Amino acid sequence: MKKIIIVCFMFFAAIAGHAQKDSQSEIKQAAKSEKQQKEEIKKAGEEATAKMVETMITDRQFILEVEFMNDQARNFLHAGAWININPIGNYLAVNDAKIVVMFEPNENQTSNWPFGKFPSNDTFSNYKVTKPQKTGDSYFVSFRSDGKIGPYDITMNVALNGKTQLTMKNNLGLSLNLKGVLVPLKKSKINPVFI
Repeated sequence: MKKIIIVCFMFFAAIAGHAQKDSQSEIKQAAKSEKQQKEEIKKAGEEATAKMVETMITDRQFILEVEFMNDQARNFLHAGAWININPIGNYLAVNDAKIVVMFEPNENQTSNWPFGKFPSNDTFSNYKVTKPQKTGDSYFVSFRSDGKIGPYDITMNVALNGKTQLTMKNNLGLSLNLKGVLVPLKKSKINPVFI
């Protein structure tokens, strides 16, 4: 009788061990599948964003919502300092061959550039885009404002995720550097008026 009980106990222990092993294997497989699914969703999102960035740049329809500013003409704190600014009052918008610019760092720190609390409208020319040659590269965009707001050479390095660094240079060689995110005109909270 003891032998039968021991054999039954061993049989049930083996079944329980096997079931637990199967359960752990199923959990690992489900976790692996979920991770793979998340990676696929992330990759699809990145591809969609990269396509949107390409469309904005090639169609010349975007707003650079500026988050950081560095003004070489007036270093706010010290040489090379970037100050954090509000994108609502600080942007550069492009629509076809028209541009609207507005920069007002804050009440205490003004820039020596002729931009202020009101948007400046202009046109631009010589718009050129260099596409990325390999994955991870950024777009290089250059154009020149035609002079109503001042003749400026404008260059932009635009990452595939829309993060952008823009430099405006005047005829004296001074530069205004901006960092922010490129957003489609229709999706921005900013509503520039192109004249």
